Amino acid sequence: MKFEEFESIIIRDIIEQYPQYKQKLLAQFESVTVQKRERFASGFYTDYAVGATDQTLGEGVDLQLGENQWNINDLECGSDYILWIENGLIHSLEGFSYQEPWPDEILWCEKMSYSIVSMQFCGVGQLEDDLMSSPRKACIPAAREGVYNTPSCLVYEAKQSVEDEVYNMCRTYEKVIAQTKAQGGRVHLYITQHPKDASELVLPDRLLQFLAEQEIFLSVNKGKAN
Repeated sequence: MKFEEFESIIIRDIIEQYPQYKQKLLAQFESVTVQKRERFASGFYTDYAVGATDQTLGEGVDLQLGENQWNINDLECGSDYILWIENGLIHSLEGFSYQEPWPDEILWCEKMSYSIVSMQFCGVGQLEDDLMSSPRKACIPAAREGVYNTPSCLVYEAKQSVEDEVYNMCRTYEKVIAQTKAQGGRVHLYITQHPKDASELVLPDRLLQFLAEQEIFLSVNKGKAN
């Protein structure tokens, strides 16, 4: 497909995620002209000039808009996009992969469904040093005292299983889970689905039973609208 067509698909999808800005941003986008398109190893920038300046979001309004990830040409880890708003007007679109070469031609694109999985340990007095040092097992202190978070894991549902990642995370942090419960604390498992209109995540009964036996509290949410 032509690059202009690809950009239009991405930008219109981004605008749809922000109903509070939709009418004015669509009017702006219908009036844009491309000022510069610059490609780099793993992505691109396209700068625009807006004709319909009367549709501004307001003087001094600077935003970074973008909700969804897209697969293009079967990139292993997909691609992300940011629509930059400067002083109330569309300024540029930034697209990037995750260290994969950006394709010379966009053959096809589709919105990706993925989940973010993480755990939180509450009521922990102090974690042992070895639980803070290993990159895979590192726990990150939160703003609240006695609360630690794991790094978030992205699970692409077409290629991975959320269930498998939950089991893997529980094995990885087995020692932290045991220490938290021994101190009378609580372990929370968070799963956030993207995009917001993704089909409801159904977890198997065996996983729910496992979490109950481990006394791990589960929270499943959809990606939040800005």
